[in-house]
Amino acid sequence: MPYVTTWNTDGIIWTFSDDVSAEEISRANAEFYADERSDSSRFQIIDAAQVKSVEWNDNHIAQTAAHDIGADRRIRHVKVAYIAKETEIVSKLEKYVELSRRLNSSWQFKGFSEMEAALEWATSEE
Repeated sequence: MPYVTTWNTDGIIWTFSDDVSAEEISRANAEFYADERSDSSRFQIIDAAQVKSVEWNDNHIAQTAAHDIGADRRIRHVKVAYIAKETEIVSKLEKYVELSRRLNSSWQFKGFSEMEAALEWATSEE
């Protein structure tokens, strides 16, 4: 299975593994927005620590950021933490964050190397 979704009281955690396609990223995102719990979510954690490769080009990144910016208007002040180890994956996630910030996202973004730190930041009140 390319990813596992875990809902927490205040947010969602996606755990991706192996080879991930743009379609899988889009499906995870769409499932989040289709769930009524997304309206009250305070965080998203994208755990890509076990991802070997990702098929997510600049066009896919722009589509994801644009979709999230639309949701940003109704789901405010979300913290998005990402965990990645592979340089290619980190680079693509950073492109997504940079584009989201340029589009004036109200969401906060931060990269981590371990789940514990990501979860602590995502659930903190700061």
